[in-house]
Amino acid sequence: MLEGLGAVLLRRGRTAEAERILTEVLAGRTRLMGADHPATLVAQRLLAEVLAVRDHRSDAIDLLSNVLLSQSETLEAERGESVEAEHGDVGCRHQGPGKGRRWREGRRGRRGR
Repeated sequence: MLEGLGAVLLRRGRTAEAERILTEVLAGRTRLMGADHPATLVAQRLLAEVLAVRDHRSDAIDLLSNVLLSQSETLEAERGESVEAEHGDVGCRHQGPGKGRRWREGRRGRRGR
């Protein structure tokens, strides 16, 4: 319920309030459900969005990296295969415009060898 309120506040531009609420939601979910629970990861992603809007990009990237790492580990366990390319591609998008595209093109070239 509070997560939804945080999302609404974010959409309305009330980012300081959204950050406060989503920080509480994340702390509670981490304590009750664990850091890798899907509901906790959703709260992390929303909080990262708020932090990015508030120009706390480094903190936002740290949270998103944690979400991606947790999700890729879950997928690896479910699929029994590596999802390195999926994780690496998204990580490159944070480094600047166009870098993710070049990384993908480089990966394709290596696969064909």
